Amino acid sequence: MNKALFIKHSFANQSFKPHFHNHYSIGLILQGEHKLYINEDKALIAQNELKIINPHELHFVEKNSRWSYINLLLEQKKVQAIAKTIYGKVDRAITFKTKINNTKLSSHFLRLSESFGRSAFEEELIEFVEQLLLNYSYCKKEPISFDGNIFRALEFINERFLDDISIDDIAKVAGFSKYHTIKLFKKKLALTPHQYILRLRVEEAIKLIKKGLPLAEVAYHCGFSDQSHFIKEFKKIYGIAPSYLIC
Repeated sequence: MNKALFIKHSFANQSFKPHFHNHYSIGLILQGEHKLYINEDKALIAQNELKIINPHELHFVEKNSRWSYINLLLEQKKVQAIAKTIYGKVDRAITFKTKINNTKLSSHFLRLSESFGRSAFEEELIEFVEQLLLNYSYCKKEPISFDGNIFRALEFINERFLDDISIDDIAKVAGFSKYHTIKLFKKKLALTPHQYILRLRVEEAIKLIKKGLPLAEVAYHCGFSDQSHFIKEFKKIYGIAPSYLIC
């Protein structure tokens, strides 16, 4: 994803399956409230509050009443570049607070979304991220530890998730039976290997959508059986069809 990307949508009794992003997901709740689970923590994000999901944080949304939001998907390297202008050197991943209740910052985020596609957007984005970095960022916690076998399996998947790899292939790399491999993945990631692959493919699809590729071509390139299958998996994560992305 080379640029920022916005999603604006309303939901009613919508739940989101456990998933993660390779980018930052920053959202402003416009109406209602957002019941968010990140790892083992639960956060209730109310109207006019900001929520931030950091890269690789496993999360899901509980089914609740009607709510709406504007959501910004922001690549890691953009945040790193802005952080370097403040700190001079950044050698660790940046993590932001999950929930922010700050009226001025929420208003700034709203202005940011309204300036998207205009010449003022870049300046608004830099100022907004600077405020997050100065007031709501901290050093990334130690990552979830994986034993050597599962770590090798994850590396294998990360390198070949667009290929037609099977649970037998993954289990062979891990050195376990396929049943034990699935069990360990569920324990560490709350996802099966197949679900993990699908999440990676959706993340890759967003990059191609940003480049303007047709959805059918995106689905084919990212290893989905067809466009319908891709849209179904996308909606499990974002609650909307990919056509709602504001590029």
